[in-house]
Amino acid sequence: MATPWLLFGPSQLRARNSRDAQNSEKHVVVIGAGMAGISAAKQLLVNGYRVTVLEARDRPGGRIWTTQRLGVPVDLGAAWIHGDSRNNPLMKLAREHSLRTRATDWDETWLYKKGQGVIENDSDYELIEEKAQQIINRIHDLQRTASDNESMGNAINLLLESTSGSSIIKDGVRWWLSSEIEAVMGVNYKDLSLKYWDEDEEFDGSDLLLEKGYGNLIEKMATGLDIRYQHIVDKIQYSEGGTKVSGGWGSMEADSVLITVPLGVLKESFIQFTPKLPRGKLDSIERLGMGLLNKIVMRFREPFWPSDAHRLGLLSSTTLERVEFFPIPPLADSTVLLALVYGDFARRIEDLPKQQIVQLLLSQLRDMFGETVPSDVLDIMITGWGNDEFAMGSYSHIPPGASLQDCEDLSKPVGASLFFAGEATNRLYPGTVHGAYLSGLRAARQIELAHS
Repeated sequence: MATPWLLFGPSQLRARNSRDAQNSEKHVVVIGAGMAGISAAKQLLVNGYRVTVLEARDRPGGRIWTTQRLGVPVDLGAAWIHGDSRNNPLMKLAREHSLRTRATDWDETWLYKKGQGVIENDSDYELIEEKAQQIINRIHDLQRTASDNESMGNAINLLLESTSGSSIIKDGVRWWLSSEIEAVMGVNYKDLSLKYWDEDEEFDGSDLLLEKGYGNLIEKMATGLDIRYQHIVDKIQYSEGGTKVSGGWGSMEADSVLITVPLGVLKESFIQFTPKLPRGKLDSIERLGMGLLNKIVMRFREPFWPSDAHRLGLLSSTTLERVEFFPIPPLADSTVLLALVYGDFARRIEDLPKQQIVQLLLSQLRDMFGETVPSDVLDIMITGWGNDEFAMGSYSHIPPGASLQDCEDLSKPVGASLFFAGEATNRLYPGTVHGAYLSGLRAARQIELAHS
């Protein structure tokens, strides 16, 4: 590989060196060491800026968090690289850092019906997927004339009521759609915009898990950065002359500040801005929604689920407590099972005692597997992203009354002082890790242009 300076001619080298010398006098403070903050900080460093990253937690990653406590890497926050296309920048990062991945085979989804056991008829699965896709196509038709204020709630309920077939087919369609829409967005139908659902861009290909977890990628990316951990920022003063950020740890001045905290933190006004943010930006923050997806990870003495399953679920026509179960890792003799819950149910469990949560999940598992499910759980971890003061949710979504333009408006800088990045600021890829990564690069370019 050619050394970087061989990519430039003499005149370009002089211009670049002059720019880097000028930028080295500029100090940028990045608030948040999640994917957006780290990608921006790395790019600014390459561009010759002096960069300080202030992170409230005692680790990098933010809503990316990998634990090894249960004996295998488990992502308690973001988990998948969505789309293994060459165009997905996360695939490039995985290759750069020699990270091994594992594809999730969604066809190895095993569905169960209480009292009937596992659904074994392949034609049932095919019919469930076919009818679910028909409803999704119908939703896309309705979007053409939908107003900004319409939610998915009424539309999806009417479409589900018109679904024909056996109870297995009907309940299977309900489960599948909930997985495709509610679980993906971290929010129930009623809180999701009909007009703007599925209007964002995506990458083609399979969904991949990093074998050592997303946290491994973040740690590699964070190498070489000046990250100050346990630095909570609660005040930002800004003007054309510069900025000042402060917290219980003290204060720091900079030429510009890049804010990458989650939308949920901005919605709660945990950071006081002086002067206040422009009205339009505040309105976008208020209109956008923060979804919630929580995970309960349980370690058993031995597995009782099929060894080739990638995902497991219980069909029901009444419960709103839908759970998706994932063996960690799949296709291995693992004793770890991850339960994924979302929307209102995810919020409710954050207020329940641990033992009650365990019993709720064991009850569903017994409806699936009968008495083979043991009563003792050797270890358990439960996330609480909704009550996490540094997250206040899992990722953004477009609720009724909002639009993708709000993501665009949130991404706009305030003068040459305040800049914004994070998945909620990415109009094309909101709610994703690749969206957060690309937003960091975009913010770095905005800062460079502001100081050019």
